[in-house]
Amino acid sequence: MRKIFVLTAIILIGFLSASCDKGLSSAGKAGDQGDSSMVGKVETLDEAALNKLLSENRGKVVILDFFATWCPPCKQEVPGFIDLYRKYKDKGLEIIAVAVDKTSPYRINNFVKENDVNYPVYLDSGDLAGKYKIRSIPHTIFIDKSGSIVKTHIGYMSEDAFEKEIKSLL
Repeated sequence: MRKIFVLTAIILIGFLSASCDKGLSSAGKAGDQGDSSMVGKVETLDEAALNKLLSENRGKVVILDFFATWCPPCKQEVPGFIDLYRKYKDKGLEIIAVAVDKTSPYRINNFVKENDVNYPVYLDSGDLAGKYKIRSIPHTIFIDKSGSIVKTHIGYMSEDAFEKEIKSLL
């Protein structure tokens, strides 16, 4: 019986480290205030604004990344995105990150600053996660140059795996 319990615990820990259920967020509430001078640097993004962004980036490969600041696998992907954006931005890559946190732009802005994020980060207004059927994060959507979704990946993905996918689309 003890072996079954230990095995179950190990499997559960492994699953939780591979992806995060967005419903588990305890990081902040919509009413968080903080330093008001920081609010506005990270914008809230709704469906119309995202559609406009995607339209403006037609002709580029777009990584649309849904994440949360409290999610360990999401945070683990950030350094890879930073490197890949630096490496491929001028070759036709755009990364659009959408935080699904139930928090304020202030907290997302702090996350961006603390991690030296060099790509655009937005806060989901509340309708994007539903539109894209986000059930678990990180949730990454690959969009080709014509604007078509070509691949979706749920859970952690290594920088090398992202780079391989990017190269195949550029």
